Amino acid sequence: MGTASIRFLPVCSACKKVLFWETIDVAKYVNEFEHDHSPWYAGQDVIEPEKCPYCGAFFNQIEMPTKLPFTAKI
Repeated sequence: MGTASIRFLPVCSACKKVLFWETIDVAKYVNEFEHDHSPWYAGQDVIEPEKCPYCGAFFNQIEMPTKLPFTAKI
């Protein structure tokens, strides 16, 4: 037998479909015209993709398992 790995795939919480071909990321969006050039201004986090390609629901957070054992309840 060969070896394998367990892959945690991103799933839309609204429609439960796997976003298996998308790159999931959180980017920092900074609009130069909306802040006072303060060194403490961090910008806004933007989830990419912004919405589910299947059901169109907009993503407002990314949930990830933080410890093992992990029970996949899908």
